[in-house]
Amino acid sequence: MMTICKGCGKQVQESEVAMCTHCLGPKAHVLTLAKSRGSASDVPMPPALEKRLQDFLRNHYRENPSGYVFANRNGNSYSVGKVKEYGIWPAQKALNIERSGLHAFRHAAASELLEEGVPLTVVQRQMRHCDARTTLQKYGHVVGDAHRRAVNTLAEKIERYTAIELVPSAELVPSTL
Repeated sequence: MMTICKGCGKQVQESEVAMCTHCLGPKAHVLTLAKSRGSASDVPMPPALEKRLQDFLRNHYRENPSGYVFANRNGNSYSVGKVKEYGIWPAQKALNIERSGLHAFRHAAASELLEEGVPLTVVQRQMRHCDARTTLQKYGHVVGDAHRRAVNTLAEKIERYTAIELVPSAELVPSTL
């Protein structure tokens, strides 16, 4: 469940915990996400994530009347609170990570995409924001960090090359005639 949240940038309104099998759609490598019935959109699903999801469906899926991919023993979707309390928080505690919720996975997905230099318009589409300004407002600090690192890397290269002492060759030494 957390892998899908991270891998596709899902948000709570897109019912991370109540994802149904119809979200998997007929297209390969695509996950259909929606905050509401009218806002469905297809999002590319990495092959590794698709493989992991298919493995889950083969080995751990519990048949249920609503068709939830992740269903509790009663066939209902998990509540966001229970996912945090029994899934995320214990894992974070074991890893000595500060507590967070499901939205942290979405934030991490967007941040990492921007960090890798993915164009803002592509990140906007993956996050399903109507306007790129929304993406930039929420995740603009990542662009700033990447910009700072790029400038620092460039400065280090310049410093490295200016530190090399140039020895003039005989061809460059002016002749004294």
